[in-house]
Amino acid sequence: AGRAAEVVGRLEAAHDEGREGAVRPTVVLYGALITAWSRCGEGRAGAMAEGVLERMRIRGIQPNAQCYTSVVLAWGLSGTASSEGENPPERIMQLLADMKNDKILWDDAAYTVAVNALSNFCPERAEPVLRRMQIAIDGRRITCNNFFHSAVKVLSAWAKLGDVRKVQALLDTMETVRMKHHFPQKCTQSTKCVNTLLLAYVKSSAECGECAYELLLQLVTK
Repeated sequence: AGRAAEVVGRLEAAHDEGREGAVRPTVVLYGALITAWSRCGEGRAGAMAEGVLERMRIRGIQPNAQCYTSVVLAWGLSGTASSEGENPPERIMQLLADMKNDKILWDDAAYTVAVNALSNFCPERAEPVLRRMQIAIDGRRITCNNFFHSAVKVLSAWAKLGDVRKVQALLDTMETVRMKHHFPQKCTQSTKCVNTLLLAYVKSSAECGECAYELLLQLVTK
């Protein structure tokens, strides 16, 4: 990503200086640089990727949905705090607001990346975005191909906190979406979903641990 940034910087300088044959960097080129930062795995990736967005705006180039999505992904992989001291969940929420202000419609990828990224930090931020994803599905603005994968990410986050009520409520929501859009039962009754509920029971309390044991017995005897 660092080398890609150097190349783009040289292209910008050549264009600004009016050198013969210089090419103005395009949204595609900047998008490729943002993607490189989102995949580099560095703690500063989120800040660097968002910095590219700012450079685009300064140069009068409108970022597209893919650019925003890649920056959200970069922040999602930045850890609980970036090397710049930024708060990744706050930056992600601001980016989602910026997309709305720029009148950029969220597609399947945008919803999926946003929910998954926020789930890495705080499910209470991720679940409202998942609800918006559900509304978009019901309105047929996006497909529900990625909904269950994203929902399981939020489920896992709640389970790690031992919040059985949230896990059960979200499982009910998943079942509602499954039935409404005629998806197979495995979407909500997969091994991963069951394991997530078990984890929530176990982490919640000793009493819920007994509920987990009873659930496990039911599964074994089926």
